[in-house]
Amino acid sequence: MKWLVLLFLIGVFIILTPVYSILEYSVVKTLTVYAPAVSSSGAGILSKITLGIAYPGNGRVFFSALPYTEIETQGAARIAAFIASLLAQVEFSNYDYYVLVESTTPIIGGPSAGALFTVGFTSLLLGLSINNNTTMTGMINPDGTIGPVGGLKEKLEAAASSGFKVFLIPLGQRIYKYPVYEEITRGWLTIRRVTYKTIDLVEYGKKINVSVIEVGNVLEAFYYFTGVDLGKNATGISIKISIELTNILNNELTRIMSDIIDYIKKTTSITNTLPSAYKYYYLQVIENLNNTLAGLIEISRNYPTYALFKLIDLYESALSLYLQLAIATGILSIENTINSLYNALNEYSKTASSKCSLESSLARAYMYMAWYYYTQANSALNTSNLDVTLINIARSYRNLLEHSIYENMGSSSNVKLSCEVNKLIQVYSSALASYVYVMRTLNSAGITPTGDIADILNDRVNVAAYMSENNDIGLLGISLLILSYTSLLLHSAIGDTSSISDKLEKMIAIYTEVSETPLYNLYIDLANSARELRDEDMYGKALLFAIAVVQVLTQVGALGGTSRNTQQNTLTSTTLISSTPGTSPCISNTTTYETPTTTSLLDKAKIYVDLIIVILAIIILILLLTKLLSRSRKAGMS
Repeated sequence: MKWLVLLFLIGVFIILTPVYSILEYSVVKTLTVYAPAVSSSGAGILSKITLGIAYPGNGRVFFSALPYTEIETQGAARIAAFIASLLAQVEFSNYDYYVLVESTTPIIGGPSAGALFTVGFTSLLLGLSINNNTTMTGMINPDGTIGPVGGLKEKLEAAASSGFKVFLIPLGQRIYKYPVYEEITRGWLTIRRVTYKTIDLVEYGKKINVSVIEVGNVLEAFYYFTGVDLGKNATGISIKISIELTNILNNELTRIMSDIIDYIKKTTSITNTLPSAYKYYYLQVIENLNNTLAGLIEISRNYPTYALFKLIDLYESALSLYLQLAIATGILSIENTINSLYNALNEYSKTASSKCSLESSLARAYMYMAWYYYTQANSALNTSNLDVTLINIARSYRNLLEHSIYENMGSSSNVKLSCEVNKLIQVYSSALASYVYVMRTLNSAGITPTGDIADILNDRVNVAAYMSENNDIGLLGISLLILSYTSLLLHSAIGDTSSISDKLEKMIAIYTEVSETPLYNLYIDLANSARELRDEDMYGKALLFAIAVVQVLTQVGALGGTSRNTQQNTLTSTTLISSTPGTSPCISNTTTYETPTTTSLLDKAKIYVDLIIVILAIIILILLLTKLLSRSRKAGMS
């Protein structure tokens, strides 16, 4: 009887083992790193972080923390996994990603390990070991740049005491201001105060035998960890606008200039009828509009893309001024103006394209935005808020204008995308995750985003929620807008919009497969023009838009899913790479597969063998159970 029970248990084990391997992953890789952090008492400590990737997956990101963590750390894990897939040039949804954080402090908070997460995931995807003498701190931004963090002095000291020799910090944080807490006792009274001192972290690092290096983006950080420069063979961001796109831009320039001139003429005519007290002010405003228009017309000869984007802003300003004066003087009624907008929206909606291209998707996104501002204008009118009503009417017309531009671009685009519902939701989810991550991070830092950028971003998030309910193909376009404006808001909030260009250039230069996409070419041409004209704000904004294009195209499979070629670019079965201080990184148990994104013949053979084993094991169990039942019956009869 005992041997039957033993055989039964063996059979169960045989069944469960291959079933597990079939239903779960064929490849798992893990990596352990140590991230400097600051404890609740203000001291520097090291948190142990185990990262893992598993194939085949579904783009899920699993996070666990011992004992607890704040939500920003979890958000950083998802952003890190996504950016890593872009750097490794693999399909994000082909893998699952795991993060296990262990720390001696009660609560682990903030996004400061995000850049380290990204480096770790990228090294796993590319099959590269990392330098065990290097660690870092820094927030991973949705565009791949590295953002500022706190507690740098304490983190540097923790890294030094643990034997690390290289400590990477965010660019611009070398000169660091840190708090010093003092207690002064005067009899029975104890006074506690905080003073701040400034320290050069690079020089301080030399004193404690650590090389402190500033890094602006995750590519630079990855190089210091692995010795591999992913941007080494980058061809730069120079592109050539096609003749067809040039013709579209010139036609749009002519149309917008004509509309602006018409609004200025109408506004001038109204202004001339005003009393002198108002007339002088509005004539000055009109003169500024005319001067700006004349300058853009001159620029448009050599920089048509730049002039186009600047004219869109000018169009909204000219329209707003005209509507304000025309309604104030009774030439137009607010009700008729809103009705005219409604009719225009209906006419545009009838001809809106449903073509599956990024340009057409963006056009649909702007159409939805135009309808959104129309509803906002109606709501404001119902509360007798005329100023807000006029602002929303002008914004609606502006979005109609942008819809028309991208609609024309879409008609000439030959880049076919994958617009299945699951892809639309995946792209939208990534954009929303970036938005939530940035907003929570800023709020935790005591920053409340305000201004036009924050307002427009929130409007686009609201519109995206409605579009997602209908699985509209415009989700790709609205997600692009959310991704780009989320990064723009973040950089604006931390005050580095004028210094992000170099960081972004290095990020975008590694993508070489998007030059056939008209939308990408448009934004790169805008960036190049802005750089030559020394418009740093527009330069950074254009690069953020270009990066968002890459992010969307990658997720829908338009840029391929083949991983970079590296000497160690193989996925290994249950591989462990360790970066524990004082030990050497190693790769073990090297069962290799042809590529990280396809199932090899060996994978298929393994599945078939597992299935055969399962079938045989089930047969054995059935025979054993039959034998046991037979014995039980005989025993009962006796």
